[in-house]
Amino acid sequence: MKLRILQAETEEGVDLTSMLDVVFLLVIFFMVTSTFIEEAKVYKITLPKAEAPETVSRDNTFTLSVTLDGTIYLKADDAEQELSGFEQVVSRLKALKDEGRELPPVILRCDARCEYTTYVQAKNALRLAGVDMVFEEVEVKR
Repeated sequence: MKLRILQAETEEGVDLTSMLDVVFLLVIFFMVTSTFIEEAKVYKITLPKAEAPETVSRDNTFTLSVTLDGTIYLKADDAEQELSGFEQVVSRLKALKDEGRELPPVILRCDARCEYTTYVQAKNALRLAGVDMVFEEVEVKR
């Protein structure tokens, strides 16, 4: 009597399912973090350092950026424009307020190396425009 020995068919290859999951998670992570890094690198602003910063969501906020050479950028409603002075910041924000809109919080990004006078002028312009909440963007000390 002959005995038949059945051999199980084995698949030759590597299961890539878990590796694809990891790759997709990495892609999503880099897409999300790149939006925050992009804004920080556009104007070459060196942010001041703080040990205990306040965390604020960027949803529904305006951003006022002041570079070392005094260039002013206002990002409002996903449109960004370069302004010639703080008077223009006041007039632009007052125009939005005159349209019946409530001004959202403003994130102030002022270069750490710029003069204190420039920082005070930026804060004063936001106050004159009627902005109630101003948050300063800083770099976290590590």
